[in-house]
Amino acid sequence: MKKVLLITALEYSGKDSYFEKYLLRLLPEKDYQYLIVSFLRLKDYLRYRYNEVDGIKVIRIPVFFPLRSKNFYLSVFYLLPFILNALPYLVISYLFYSPDFIHFRNYPAGLLTLILKKIVGIKYIGTLPGKYPEDGITSKIWGEKSFSYKIWKIIERFIIKEANFILVVSEPHLKETKEMGKIEFIPPVVDVNKFYPSNEKKIYTLCHLGTFSNEQDIENIKILMEQLIKINIPPKILILTSYSQNKLKNKLGELSRYAHIDYVLHKNVPEYLRKCKIGLLLESKNPGIEISISAKLGEYLASGMPVIVSQYSGGAKIVIEEYKCGIIFNPERPDEKKLKKILDNLKFFSKNAIRAVVEYLSMEKYKKKIEGIYKELMGE
Repeated sequence: MKKVLLITALEYSGKDSYFEKYLLRLLPEKDYQYLIVSFLRLKDYLRYRYNEVDGIKVIRIPVFFPLRSKNFYLSVFYLLPFILNALPYLVISYLFYSPDFIHFRNYPAGLLTLILKKIVGIKYIGTLPGKYPEDGITSKIWGEKSFSYKIWKIIERFIIKEANFILVVSEPHLKETKEMGKIEFIPPVVDVNKFYPSNEKKIYTLCHLGTFSNEQDIENIKILMEQLIKINIPPKILILTSYSQNKLKNKLGELSRYAHIDYVLHKNVPEYLRKCKIGLLLESKNPGIEISISAKLGEYLASGMPVIVSQYSGGAKIVIEEYKCGIIFNPERPDEKKLKKILDNLKFFSKNAIRAVVEYLSMEKYKKKIEGIYKELMGE
């Protein structure tokens, strides 16, 4: 039985659904034993109380840096305090568990794993769901010319170079990093046992799932809703988000009367999606979005919804164009003909959405690929 240490840090890993959605879904079950070490911001550590997820033991460790509980992006001023806070616990966990290798998710956990490798020589696999340095620019934590950005670009190169395997979630990210190390493409697959289409009546024309990276994302939704009004389609929209409802209603203005805004646990999301006709991924332009792909794409498609994506959604745009399971929407030049086309041909687009899930986002297909990577790492 091979032992694998799974590491997350600073993400919303205090929620049970986080592990199921992002970390455990594709892991081989046979011949492997897992332990999760989750470095939680103090607020999340105090809020979420659990020691096990899906039968896997979880060691929860509070992290005092960064000081702001919502800050996932470590500026250069927080790097050393974060390392000094977290690394001793990781070393103790390593000595206690004696893993055969480590599998981390995202850059802060990757930094800790890189340092541990330099100390003990452990093998590791990393999952990079996006580009942390660029995402820090999008979140306005640092600028492109800042010292923090430059430091994280250096760290990025070392994390990838020293890894036995790096898993990226989009084809643009694969293309950009394939010369840096041993890179494999593993998209954000979807569980079709939870997300599936139904014949129940559709209440909402549009659906937006999740938060917003910036105010322009909300503006993009407003532009789309206004275009639907122009072609005499009521732009009824379901928005499932943790974003402040009052703030969102204020930003939507008069259009808020068409919106039902709510927040639900991830386990309840599938039943809501089945009430909607079209999913939205209307991200505004930023360096991270251009090379990433959201897990929401698969959840929309598996629910039988075609998806309207912005021209900047790099990874999602590839799927939409290849499988004809949605349309590309340019908020600066909205095309009413495209909107009419998708609304008049929902059955055609919905059928293609299911095909995209089966061929591009298949859980079973990528479970086998992850298992092969694990075996190769162990020399089997």
